[in-house]
Amino acid sequence: MGKIRYFCEYCDRSFLDDLAARKKHLTGTQHARMKKQYYLPYRSAKEIYEDEVGKEPCRKHLMQNMCPFEDSCKYSHYTPTDLERLRQHAQEDAKSIKSEAVNEALKNLPDTAKVNDWLSTWKTKQAAEALKPAKPAVQAVSKAWSTNVPPQLREWRDLPPSLQPWNSFNLQNIHVEDWG
Repeated sequence: MGKIRYFCEYCDRSFLDDLAARKKHLTGTQHARMKKQYYLPYRSAKEIYEDEVGKEPCRKHLMQNMCPFEDSCKYSHYTPTDLERLRQHAQEDAKSIKSEAVNEALKNLPDTAKVNDWLSTWKTKQAAEALKPAKPAVQAVSKAWSTNVPPQLREWRDLPPSLQPWNSFNLQNIHVEDWG
């Protein structure tokens, strides 16, 4: 029976699969370089900008418009105008990602008009309640539950005890251990 071999897809090579050999390979400079090279095309504009902004300009690339090290060069091959364009592109990407996330979240809401209507009426009721004198705690909790809960939630029959309407009888005979 042959020994099991490990194949590294980044380096395109295989070797005997034991702990020491794999650890030596994965911590090696060649593997790190090949892994970085593999992921270079998948970087975002923000990641490229963050990498390139701290580097000094490559003299060979500036003078000859060619560098023998290409993507593995430790100096930057971007001009200041390229860096500025890259920064703007990264900012636009961040804005579009945020707006896409917000739009996706709004699509998943059941009915935004109903929610917005409920929120506006709730805010006006809260403002009106703030002007009224304070009530006893039990009455205030019971009234708050009955007026501040959306109608869809009140229609549900099998609510857990923690979400059921409160009244003075419920507060006196409460069994928290039954809540589950």
